[in-house]
Amino acid sequence: MQIKTLFFLSLGFASSAYSSSLEDSFQAALHGDQLLWAGLLAVLAGFLTSLSPCVYPLIPITLSIMGTRRVKSNLHGFTIALVYVLGMMLLYSTLGILFVSFGRLAGSGLQSPWILGCLAGIFILLALSMFNAFDVVVPQSIIKRVSRQGGTGYASVFLMGLLSGIIAAPCTGPILTFILTLVGNNGDLFRGVFLMALYSFGLGIPFLVLGTFSSFIARIPKSGPWMNVVKSSFGVVMLSTAFYYLQFAWSWLYDFFVRLRVLGVHMLILMICVALIMGAWQFSFKNRFKVSTLSQGCGVLILVLSLNGLAAPLIVQDNLWTMVTKNDKSLDHFQGKIDEARKLKKPVVIDFYADWCASCKELDQYTYASIDVKKALSRFVLIKVDVTHESKALNELQKRFGVVGLPTVLFIDSQGAVQSSPIIFGFIKAKAFLKHLESIK
Repeated sequence: MQIKTLFFLSLGFASSAYSSSLEDSFQAALHGDQLLWAGLLAVLAGFLTSLSPCVYPLIPITLSIMGTRRVKSNLHGFTIALVYVLGMMLLYSTLGILFVSFGRLAGSGLQSPWILGCLAGIFILLALSMFNAFDVVVPQSIIKRVSRQGGTGYASVFLMGLLSGIIAAPCTGPILTFILTLVGNNGDLFRGVFLMALYSFGLGIPFLVLGTFSSFIARIPKSGPWMNVVKSSFGVVMLSTAFYYLQFAWSWLYDFFVRLRVLGVHMLILMICVALIMGAWQFSFKNRFKVSTLSQGCGVLILVLSLNGLAAPLIVQDNLWTMVTKNDKSLDHFQGKIDEARKLKKPVVIDFYADWCASCKELDQYTYASIDVKKALSRFVLIKVDVTHESKALNELQKRFGVVGLPTVLFIDSQGAVQSSPIIFGFIKAKAFLKHLESIK
């Protein structure tokens, strides 16, 4: 999920070139095959953050405090700027470690519809802050204390970089919270540190370039309304992510995006163009009581819905599975299918699923929908246990098979023996899933 939400980031700033091959690359990135691509998006996010109103005007001031105008050579200026950026990388990488640790402790609770709803609420608040609905203000006493850490010594410069996030918090705070929440939800320590380090590197690119070539400082474009475009774009990204999480908490919203995807890529891109013409890229709550503001707000809504429509699956799950749902006879229904499989000498696949589980739906959309997987599954009895709504019978089934998180996919061989291995937790690609199917006799 983490990388798919970064998909919104790339569309927000480069939506002009969407194709089926690009869609495939995003799906591959989603499933961890293109970590470098995800890293590139993190660098892009950091660089665009540096162009926001809270960071960009501080760049020449910060470089002057570090003394880059008085350096002996370009290499010396680069070294000073690099030390500053390393300080930022240490800060943000540490935050990444903390959020990943939190995500691991939270475990499958992060897939609860209540938790997903809370995450969506956080992203909506972050989007509102990017749209200037309210301002995040750092106390002046903290800013003055951080500013006094200036100096040309490497230790002072490193400390400035370490503390820089405090001064820039009004703009970096919402974006950082956005990425850190994704990192925590993913639970991968290496990926969390990797993405946060690259984010801070992207944030430090202007410092590295202008620190190395200090003569360019006087030539950089002045602050202006264009920076608010960057800020509004981040607001669209965060609002899109909020809807992405909500679709797994509200199944009707998921169905809506699936139907929207049926309109086709070209129609959705046309909707994005209409939204941009309406001014979605410059929406701000500060422009009150204007007709243009209403048009821009409608444009934002159309843009967000279109982006989620592009990210929705085009393939809808086939009715190949026997569903076991919340009712008094669910245990009997489940056991009846197991007994039937044993009589037919057929192996069984049991998939524990819920509507609010993002990875569960990814299995349906990208693994079970594969033509090769469908062929391989034809020799199995397929049972999907839907635990969207809890019941005593469903809880007993989960305890019986030791299910502690979703999705969990279990196998029973043709002799009726439950297999201790393989057991699948979370999403798995079609090729890897096929290998597991082949091992079940």
